[in-house]
Amino acid sequence: MEYTPGTNEFRNIPNPVDIGALTEIIEKIWSAGTRQLSLTGGEPLIYADFIDELSREVDYPLYLETSGCNPEQARKLQYIIDAAACDVKLPEHNAASDYDSLFKSELETIRIFYEAGALTFVKVVVSRITKKKALVTIARKVSDLDDTIPLVIQPVTPGYGLDCPQPEQLLELMDVVGEYLMDVRAVPQVHKIMGLL
Repeated sequence: MEYTPGTNEFRNIPNPVDIGALTEIIEKIWSAGTRQLSLTGGEPLIYADFIDELSREVDYPLYLETSGCNPEQARKLQYIIDAAACDVKLPEHNAASDYDSLFKSELETIRIFYEAGALTFVKVVVSRITKKKALVTIARKVSDLDDTIPLVIQPVTPGYGLDCPQPEQLLELMDVVGEYLMDVRAVPQVHKIMGLL
């Protein structure tokens, strides 16, 4: 837990943490500028039952950041999540040996939260090697659900042998996605730019 937001001064909290202790921590760090309780990870859907229990203890909007790979767990939370950021992996990410099954699960998770009424958006991390064709496939499938679902293109933070796309490439990727979806944005990892975490 960060003592003072933005200072990078942390205190370790034993894990797993129980609901009572977590609720106290949330109450301590909640501020006038806070709008949602962010559930991120690792993969928070692994802890769907814990999140469900937490939702009954706190009265704050819940913002879920998920890989989207587990629609069964998403169904457990579909009516308590207020906003869902669903990652969609590209084949180049090598996130699964069966990419088609992974992609199908991600789309199902998006559909579950979207149809339940959560503010839902899709995020795709792109690098210099990202091909337009891969993003077109994603944009078409998301458009089949609703062409107003926002899609965030996130340039990879350089490192681990990956380079962020050139500005012209990023604009081209936005344009091809914009043929299918009405709300396309490019958003870097702001916390990395600010030197936080």
